[in-house]
This record gives sequence, structure tokens and C-alpha cells, in this order.
Amino acid sequence: MGSLSVIKGRRLIAIITIFACSFALIFISIERANAIDVSKLICQTNKKGRVAPYWRLRTRTVPLGRLTRKLLKNPSISERKKARVRQRLRVAIDYCLGVESPLPPAPLPTITTTPTEVPLVTESPTPLPTETVTVAPTFTATSSPTVSASSTPTASASSSPTTTPSATPSLTATPTATPSPSPSRIATPTRTPIGMPIQEYSTGEQRTLVIVGVFSDKPFDVGTERIHELVFGESGRTLNTFYQQASGGRTWFSGDLFAFDLGTSDNNPDWSDYDRWFALVNPLVDLTDYRRVVIIKNLSESRTGVGGSDIKIYPTGHGAARLTTCLVDMIIRTDTAENQAEDEEDFMYTLTHECGHALGFPHSNASVCFDSHGNGTEDCGIREYGNDVSNMGGVHWSIGAAQRAWMGWFDPSESRVVDQGNFTLASLNLGSGLKHLQVPLGEIDVRLPGCSHGPASYSLEYRSEQDLIDARMTHNSFVERDSVFIGAQIHGCLELDPFYQGSTADLDWNVDTQVGDYSRAYLESNDRALGAGEGYYDFILRKAINVTSTNSISADVEIRQDSSNCSRAKPTLRELAKVYDGTALRVQIGITNHDSNGCGTSQFQALLDLPNPERNQSDQAFLSVAPGQERLSWLEIDLDAPFVMDDNLYRVSAKNLNRLYFRDSYRKVVELSGCFRREPQLELISKSPDAPVHRDIEVISIYKVTNLDAPSCASRNFHVRPDLISDWERTGDGSFAGRPRVTSSLDPINFSLAAGESIELTLATTMNSISQTYQLPESRYLVNLILSPQSSHRGSQSIVVRDYVDILAD
Repeated sequence: MGSLSVIKGRRLIAIITIFACSFALIFISIERANAIDVSKLICQTNKKGRVAPYWRLRTRTVPLGRLTRKLLKNPSISERKKARVRQRLRVAIDYCLGVESPLPPAPLPTITTTPTEVPLVTESPTPLPTETVTVAPTFTATSSPTVSASSTPTASASSSPTTTPSATPSLTATPTATPSPSPSRIATPTRTPIGMPIQEYSTGEQRTLVIVGVFSDKPFDVGTERIHELVFGESGRTLNTFYQQASGGRTWFSGDLFAFDLGTSDNNPDWSDYDRWFALVNPLVDLTDYRRVVIIKNLSESRTGVGGSDIKIYPTGHGAARLTTCLVDMIIRTDTAENQAEDEEDFMYTLTHECGHALGFPHSNASVCFDSHGNGTEDCGIREYGNDVSNMGGVHWSIGAAQRAWMGWFDPSESRVVDQGNFTLASLNLGSGLKHLQVPLGEIDVRLPGCSHGPASYSLEYRSEQDLIDARMTHNSFVERDSVFIGAQIHGCLELDPFYQGSTADLDWNVDTQVGDYSRAYLESNDRALGAGEGYYDFILRKAINVTSTNSISADVEIRQDSSNCSRAKPTLRELAKVYDGTALRVQIGITNHDSNGCGTSQFQALLDLPNPERNQSDQAFLSVAPGQERLSWLEIDLDAPFVMDDNLYRVSAKNLNRLYFRDSYRKVVELSGCFRREPQLELISKSPDAPVHRDIEVISIYKVTNLDAPSCASRNFHVRPDLISDWERTGDGSFAGRPRVTSSLDPINFSLAAGESIELTLATTMNSISQTYQLPESRYLVNLILSPQSSHRGSQSIVVRDYVDILAD
């Protein structure tokens, strides 16, 4: 009887255990949700007049609820994923309504670990011996949790989630706490308010959670204490001191560091997924106590990083955490002190740069307004890291004055909007007082990617020679002397990046200071900064900017309005004649100067070019024209025959080189008659069977070739050849004889097509079998059909249509 009771008791315990485990799995699958990417989330009023979440697609927005319902109806999606979708919708709705979602704690992350303390490397390169974790770790709410030698940290019971060694990643943390903020610092709320401007959110204490991922096959050569110091240290070059200096003490970093033993680097390769890192620390800390997350790992072969100011909503047991994240790779050598210092400096550049994105800074650009021949062009491009006086561009240890002003890091006495006068500029990082001057330019017409025109301004800042050296700006000639930089920004280009609303785009971080050099009168980033006794004259605003003197901490600058009776006006461009014989295009143009007499003779550039990026053909002339006068000139472009062109158009333009930018440029587009060659069209019409096939099954593909030349053009010759590649041939797997190969029924052929004429080509391909008795895995092969117009002209490029054929396993 006693044994029967024991059996029944064991059965009951087993049933209860199974039920509890099943309930736990269901609970986890329903409650766990990924972070919400706010950059794609829009809160707007729906048809019923209620505020609801919408998801931003490429060309439109759709209600998130509608997307959720479609996903829930999909039978191929598991119930666990459906639960996450429902939870994601709930978090999005709460976000739009401004409600803190009372979410349950996220589950422990599923990660392959060992029940040993992390074998982290200390300041000595020799790894410490591993210690057995016998007690579930608990954590305090202090700024820097610690792990004692016995691996039994202590804390208050209210903030100590209990975990088991088999489910929790090994953890260590730095033993030193972050110093508390000084009394002069501004206290700001820790939790992310909805709708707070980015400047306000990036001011004050930036509570930051640092997560260090340690991989056994790629250990760090420095210990967590040093990493903690590089992030939160109060002296030397650290993330904290960098932004304290740049912000004038308005922004500083404090927080905690956790390190996790993650096994080998290939045990779970998707460590670019932020949710995985959040899941590591979510059971251990209250994520709502932080604004920023910094992830440090050692997986890349180079110092790389990524960061952004988009706030992700992550559900936790304490509410919805709103976090910005930056991820960097740390590679620091410790074999010599010099190597360690050099590597730490490079790491700090990456860390401060990526965390700058998290604070809200975009890249510091420079415009590129030259074509491939070095000629000025109206359609400017962007050199993404072109600003060499800012950490968000190409220099290591400084944020530019214009960016500091945009972030609100200057007092009114440190940044002024001025029209003219005499000013003393303090060296940006070493002096005190006025550090930034903004001179409005008005509207300018510069076509940039995603931004056509807008209000612009000059931005003046001073860097003494020592300031430039300290900022690691050790290239060009700027470290040889004290320098005043005159940058140019265009404001309010929201199209450039929606995350940085109201930000500025750097047109040029140092404008052309040699106006008489007409070959360099366009925006570029290689001009000299101004030294003592040098100046710059703006022919649009008729302003003179002169540097009268400099010293180690300041520079005297004069901005003077020119009182001369000069009024600039748009020139007139007219076409007098054009000659085209199929091999060359000649155009005669006339330029009339409409400036007032007080302006004197001006230099103009006349340009003839083809609006086809593959041609890169143009001709230009420089003409000196007095006010009220007209000058004539012939422009000519040699054309190879046959002439390949997307559009039978050319354009001519005139530019007054004594005007900044292309404010008064003029463009005229004229249609030509005659023969114009265009790229032919090659398209895949059909494929049968259009599904995976077994080996030795023939696949028939039909292609269509069309000659798109102008009707007046003569017939044209074409060459077609197939290019077939199988997975076996690509990998070079020669472990057995007679590996499968792809064969084709179509040999290279030549044919001729008249303008507008088409031809269909049939291609039969087969992957052969082999004689081995074992089965082959699934495979595929690539079919490239290459069409080459028969022409010696450089614009006649080959066209490739790519297709895949999937092979079923034997």
C-alpha cells in the first residue's frame, strides 16, 4: 500500500511538473516580444478619429493593426510568433497613447554557456582561472554591480532576480562605481519622455548600460576595469570626458557595465541583433533606468561600429524601456604601451562617433560639386565623412561648432547670429567666451541628394594650433598655424535623414578662400582655413570676412558689409547655332552679363554636356564679360559612332563664377535630331518548368532582345553568349569524380537588328547526373545571358540577365 502511494505521488508530481512547464512555455511564447523600431512607427489619426499606430513602408503607411490581422491569418506562422505579433501591437498602441505598458518580465535568454564564472582577461594578458558558480547571482541597484571572489554578490531582495547557473550567462562587472555627477551638472529625467526633442533628451546625465560580449576564441586583451574607465572615466580620453568637453559640461555619461561569456564566436552568429543583447541583461537590471545601451564585442577584424538616434521600445517587467543603442568592436593590442595607446585612441574615435549618432548627430558631410573631369556641376553629391573638423566626419577628438550650436551646447554668449561687426572668437576647445558665429546667407539653389534648396548660413569657428593638435587633426596644412574655419550649412533638409529633424547638412566645412582661382570656385573640402592677415570675400552678400590677428586662445575677426554699388543678376544664355553630323556636336552660345556697372567685369563659365552619367563628355569655356555686354563662344563634343545615349538631349549652362554656389545658374535642354543609339533591352520572357527540377531535366528559357535605337539609325549587330555556373563548380568541391555540370543548347551567336526590331532566343539548360550511388544534396545553378552590342564606343556596355534553376535532391 505504501509503495502504491509513492507511485501515485510520483505520478502526481510528474503531472504537475509537466503542466507547470507547459504553462511556462505558453507564458513565455505569449509575453515575450521584440523591440519596436520607432523609426518605422507613425502615430496618426485613423478614419474613426482615434490615434493609432501606422507602419512606414517605402512609399506609404499602413495601419499596424491591419498588418497584424494579416499575419495572424497566415497558417504558416507559429502560435509563438503570433503571440509576439500581438504583443508588438500592444506595445505600439501604448506608445502612441503615451501609456507605460505593464509588461511581465522577459524570459531568460537561451544561450549556450557553461556553469563557470567568465574567464575574462584582467589588465594582465594572462586569463584568470575559472571559478564554479555555486550560488545564483544577485545584483544591487548601485551604479556598478560587483562580483566577489566567492562569486556570491549580495543585494537587497527587492532587486535580486533569482536564476540558476545552467540558464544564466556567466557575469562579471567592474568593481568601481561611476562617480556621481558634480553639483554644477543639470539633473534631467532618466526615463525617456515621449516626444521630447532630441536636443533636450541628449542634455544632462546619460544613464548608459554597457554590455560586453566575451567570446572564448576572441578574448579581449584588456580587462573590464579598463573598458569601464574608457567609457565612464572622469579624466583622460573617455566617452564621458569627450562629451563633457564638447557640451561644456551639459552632457555626461554614467552607468553600469556587464560582461557575458558567450562561448565561441560561431555558436550563434547573429550578434548584430540588439534584442539578443537586451535579453541578456533584462532579467538582471531595470532597463527603464537607462537612456543608452553601448554594446562592445570583438567579432570584426577591424574597428567598426553602428549607432543611431532612433529610440527602440523594449518591453520589460518594469514597463517599456526606451533606448538608443550603439554597437562597436574593440581591438586593442597590449604588447607595447605605444600600440595600446594607439589602439585605444582609434577605439575611442569609433565609440564617440557611434554614440554621437545615438545622441542625435548625423554624419558631417561635405558637398562634391565636380564631375569626373573636374568641372563644376549643378548637381552636387555628398562626401559622407567629408567634414574634417568634426568627430562625426573625419577628425578624432572634437565636435564642430555648428553641431554644438544645433544641439544647444552653447550659451547665448558663446554662439551668435550676426550680420557684420568685429568679434573675438575663442579657440573652440581651449578658450572661453564667444566660440561660434553664424552669418545668414538666405536661400541658395544647390541640388543635393534628397534636398533641393533651403536657407543657408556661414559658420565661423576658431582652432588654435594646439587645439588642432589636441583634436588629432594632423593632416593638410591646418596644424601648421592658427586657423579660422568658415563652414557653410544648409538648414532644415529633413529629407536627408528623417531621424535628425531640423538638422543641418554640411555643404562645405571650409569654403573656397581663393576666389580668383576659377577652377576651384565650387564647393569642395580642400581649401585652406584663414590665418592672421587673410580674408574671404562673398560676392553674393558683398561681405568681407577678415582675420586680423590670432593667438593661442583667440582670434580677432572682422565681418564687413561692402558698400560698393554692385547688384548681381542672373545672366542670359542663348543658343545661336548648332551643328551635328553624327560624330561631333558643336553649339554656339552667347552669354549676357546683367550685373550693375558697379560690379565690374565678371568671369563666366559656359558648359556643354550630355546628361548621361556613362558618357562623361563635356566642353567648357571661360569668358570675361562686362556688365551689359554679350560674349559669344563655340562649344564642341566629339561623339564616337555609333553614338549610345539614354536620351537624345544635351544641355548648355552659364555660371557667374563671382557668385557663390549655383544660385544663378541657368540650364537649357534641347532635343537633337539624327541617329542616337540607346542601350538595347534584354528580358526573360518565360521559363519551363518554372519550379525546382531533378537532374537531367531540361529547362527551357526564352529571352527577348529589342533594339531601342532611334528610327533613323542603321541596323546594329549584337553578340549573345550564355554563362552557366553550378554550386558544385563554384565551390570547387572535387571530393569525387564526375561532379555534376550544367550544359547549354545555345552557343555564342551574332545577329543584326534594325531600330525597333526584336528577336526571341531559346536557351535549354540541364544539370547532368553522376554515377555515384550516394545521394546528392539539393543544389542550384546560375544562368547568365550576356548581350553585347557590337561597337567600339565606350558607352556600349554588356547587359546581363541573371536567373537561377533549383535542383531537387536525388
